Amino acid sequence: MKRFVFLSTLGLVSTVLSTAGFAANAREGQPCGGRDAVRCRSGLFCDRPNHCGERDQFGKCKKKPTTCPASSLTTGACGCDGHGYPTKCAANKAGVSVRSSGPCSGYEGASCGSRGLAPCRAGLYCKFDSGCGADDRGGKCTRKPTVCPATGLVTTVCGCDGHGYPHACDAARAGVSIKGNPPCGGGSGGGSADKVVVDPADNSTVEMTEGPNFVLKLTSNASTGYAWKVVSTDRTFGYPVKSDYVGAPGAAIGGAGYQLLTWKTKTALSMVGSHTVKLDYVRSFGPATPAKTLTITVKINAAP
Repeated sequence: MKRFVFLSTLGLVSTVLSTAGFAANAREGQPCGGRDAVRCRSGLFCDRPNHCGERDQFGKCKKKPTTCPASSLTTGACGCDGHGYPTKCAANKAGVSVRSSGPCSGYEGASCGSRGLAPCRAGLYCKFDSGCGADDRGGKCTRKPTVCPATGLVTTVCGCDGHGYPHACDAARAGVSIKGNPPCGGGSGGGSADKVVVDPADNSTVEMTEGPNFVLKLTSNASTGYAWKVVSTDRTFGYPVKSDYVGAPGAAIGGAGYQLLTWKTKTALSMVGSHTVKLDYVRSFGPATPAKTLTITVKINAAP
């Protein structure tokens, strides 16, 4: 009986090891990818016709080409890694399966913000003409401006993230489409809209007039476990009254978004003056060393 149990256990271990070996070393013609991310042996790549492994679909291991015919095209094929290749052969030679012919989605001018579409590339944002993407009609990948004109206004437009911006250019620079022209919180008659500051430089100073909420909008990725945390502030300015997280328009699941930290600037105590706030970008678990730090000074002027 003991011998039988020993042999059965040995057989089970052998099966597990065999399966693990297959998962890491599939041969030519064998399935690859799938839920277990089965890999191909050296010199092979996982070929996935008309898909890139979505919904745990399998591919088949094929040999990488060693040579490819010359092509005058720059991006005649879009690889499953999101990069363009001159030809399908060139992508396969690099060990990459092809999603489609032509340039990859996510580039400037490409459709975005709808189901099944790739997120926009770095330096671009998904610009919606209307509806902020709620109607699933999508938008176009548009380049973010690097410089915007100074308006001297707190807000003139309302972004799709629900926050006001001084100018449409400021919203675009933050990677946000425009929801409407009236301030978000004030309707057509104005009112106290938020003062939104997006990813300010370290040790910079932000100046505003008391009344509107001060919103610090910082790039973050909740899926990594990291979040911005206020580690130092003064008694008057205090800590944020709320902290929200919003995904970036058109971003893929698990992609980066923004953490919105909101302070009130009009309370029973006068907020007029300069307030220094220090923040750490840390995980709630793991090493205590922050991945990033930020120090800003908020200078609040008295309302006229």
